[in-house]
Amino acid sequence: MAPVKIVTDSTADLSPDLLKKYDISMIPLKVNFGTESYKDQIEIKPEEFYKRIKNEKSIPSTSQPSPGEIYEVFKSLADQGHSIISIHISSHLSGTYQAALLAKSMLPDADIHVIDSGTVSVGLGLLVLEAAKAAAEGKSMEDVINVVKQTIPNIKIYFIVDTLEYLAKGGRIGHATAFLGTLLNIKPLLVLTDGVIYPVEKIRGRKKAINRLVELIKAETEGKQTYIYAADAGNKLALNELVNKAREELNYQEMMLGSLGPVVGCHSGPEAIGIAFFTK
Repeated sequence: MAPVKIVTDSTADLSPDLLKKYDISMIPLKVNFGTESYKDQIEIKPEEFYKRIKNEKSIPSTSQPSPGEIYEVFKSLADQGHSIISIHISSHLSGTYQAALLAKSMLPDADIHVIDSGTVSVGLGLLVLEAAKAAAEGKSMEDVINVVKQTIPNIKIYFIVDTLEYLAKGGRIGHATAFLGTLLNIKPLLVLTDGVIYPVEKIRGRKKAINRLVELIKAETEGKQTYIYAADAGNKLALNELVNKAREELNYQEMMLGSLGPVVGCHSGPEAIGIAFFTK
């Protein structure tokens, strides 16, 4: 029997090395600077994106893959005899999940299961890796789906943004509108739960915001097996501060480090940092 194959989209913010290691197929969303369009993580990388966005007069937009683009990935894997589990950015944040359902409907004879992750970025990345590890162990389609369903409710993302301008203009601000119009050097601390962004606290200064973020995670993970994925939007200095504090305060089985990709960065804005985690 051909193994179960995992498919995701570029908002999982998984490095090329991780995609290759676990044989994960990645479908890119797009970043649009005016009339110029780039495939996320393929035609434009995080480092290049964050340099460019700081010099742009207007915030770039993003667009989801077409059902046809997803169909091509599904068909290639199905033709090889694989069962497919396709895990995507929260349907509250993008139409990618719906596009994947349409792509699935074009292949009625293929064994395809499409999942709304309810999360994004490093949260989605953690979820996809759990599925890919289970598939690599030779688990059945049903068993891998169960791993995903059991993990989804336990994933949470706390993040700090430099400004709410990008979330607001991109229409992804959720319930964090309460924090709009914050004062200089106030760092909004936000949480993504069930695919929706909620405000947590307004904190003066990055260091205090980082300390509070880690304090919240510590309270939620103490005594549990914890897996962490931390990332930044072109702000390695702040990421290092966050990681050092996490290493001091948190007990965890694994902590991965990465970068928020261009599509996610369009909405978080440059300088954002965050941690996704789940417990077992």
